[in-house]
Amino acid sequence: MRLPKTSAPNFLYLDPARKYVNLNQFTPGTVEIYSVLNRANETAMINTGSGAPGWSPTGLQATYAWRNNPGAVIPGTPGQPALTFATSEFLEYDALASQFSGTEKPMTMTCVMSCSAFASGTANTVWAAAATGAATPILTLKYTSSNLHVTETSSGGTTDAYASIDGGVHVATVVRSAASLTLRVDGVQVATTAIGTPAAQTYNTFTIGSLNSNGTNGSFFNGSIGTMALYGGVADIDEVEAYLLLRAGVQRGSVFNG
Repeated sequence: MRLPKTSAPNFLYLDPARKYVNLNQFTPGTVEIYSVLNRANETAMINTGSGAPGWSPTGLQATYAWRNNPGAVIPGTPGQPALTFATSEFLEYDALASQFSGTEKPMTMTCVMSCSAFASGTANTVWAAAATGAATPILTLKYTSSNLHVTETSSGGTTDAYASIDGGVHVATVVRSAASLTLRVDGVQVATTAIGTPAAQTYNTFTIGSLNSNGTNGSFFNGSIGTMALYGGVADIDEVEAYLLLRAGVQRGSVFNG
């Protein structure tokens, strides 16, 4: 299905359903992806190197997962399809990096994810935009200790908005306006921080499951990532979040976050 419409243009729609994922046929015995379709523009996000994420038909197992319920189209273990990451896997899609470039260019990114393991001092990167030849800028969503952070580092300084979180399935949304960073979890705003000194930024890497900055790829994610969508501008994201919460089984019944 398509995501609900918003007032903002959609540049990324990653849907890990099996029909949108090509598996690597050259690594027998593993379930490793070769490419995932970006449904926003019908082009492939291709893994060109080592460390491709895995794929699971039930990688996201929330409380109200629809499988195994009466009337479910596909019986089996409850859960939803997801890309799976285990400390060294990532997916790079640098064609998207320009959508983050500019002077605090407004954007909205939402995704479904769960974290398998995070300990004190460990940064599990869900997604990140960065630059290959410099330490800044960086814009990233990451788990650190028991918190979920959205952090921007640029020539203007560091802006960080965060809130406590567990390792379960959640829908996390990052909104960057010209003046602030906002973090939403499961349809509720949990943190917002003003950007002290707006600065021009040029990004040329975008990664899912890691941070590729200044020639080094690291801060790998440990967990599962499901549907992910990027919008240009401050999007009216409520209906998208409600759809994802129901589809992933985080909530059930009539949900409308607004």
